[in-house]
Amino acid sequence: MAGKLPRLALILGSFVTLIAYLYHVPNSEGVAQMDRIRIISASMKIINFVGLVSETLGFAPAWYIQRNSGLILKKLRKPEVNTNLEIKDILIEDVPARIYSPSNLNNDKTKLLPAIIYYHGGAFYMGSVDTHHPLTRRLALKTGFIVISVEYGLAPEHPFPAGIDDCMKVTKYLLDSNNAKKYNIDAKRIAISGDSAGGNFAAIIAQEFVSKSISKNIPRLQVLIYPVVQFFDFMIPSYLTPALHIFHFGRAGQVFQLYL
Repeated sequence: MAGKLPRLALILGSFVTLIAYLYHVPNSEGVAQMDRIRIISASMKIINFVGLVSETLGFAPAWYIQRNSGLILKKLRKPEVNTNLEIKDILIEDVPARIYSPSNLNNDKTKLLPAIIYYHGGAFYMGSVDTHHPLTRRLALKTGFIVISVEYGLAPEHPFPAGIDDCMKVTKYLLDSNNAKKYNIDAKRIAISGDSAGGNFAAIIAQEFVSKSISKNIPRLQVLIYPVVQFFDFMIPSYLTPALHIFHFGRAGQVFQLYL
């Protein structure tokens, strides 16, 4: 019995250390909804660890594990009832997209609504219209706008500039009034938005339309959610700070190597 106590203490100590590591979130003072942040942070730590082990043992690259973890989360999500929205997966200029429209339009092509074109985040190699579906669905419900979520090509299979080219194709197409009317969209009232890598795309696309004569209409608004806006200096606070352990300097090199 005495010989088992040190082993038991080691196991319990390791378990407590693991729980503390997963639970701890640095720089969390003043952050709202910490319970949700801890769940996201712990999930990311586990996924990153599994990816590292898989890559080390030669099973699959870490990025592949990280990307496909989103498919598992999708299967665990409860089915929803879309009583106020019509949701369709479509192709725009050969680019897959998901469109959220108010269900009361009743195919009335004369009724034109504002729209939001959304580019999902995911460090350029993860994410999809499925992973961001709860966000874009809620966006459509709360605003009453039509929302188009773009399924752009991901690195490393589709490195720079494939992803942003896909987003530009969809945006340019919908900013044409004749094309926009097909989806009950007012081309003069289109906003573009994105988070993380998608925020990078939104910032670039907005500048392109404003500085160049790409189309008669231009985006009326850009909404950038924690965007990636530069790749030149990683020694600034936004990269050096652990940033709730979701994305920080330690992953920047991996991300940009895959993307570029």
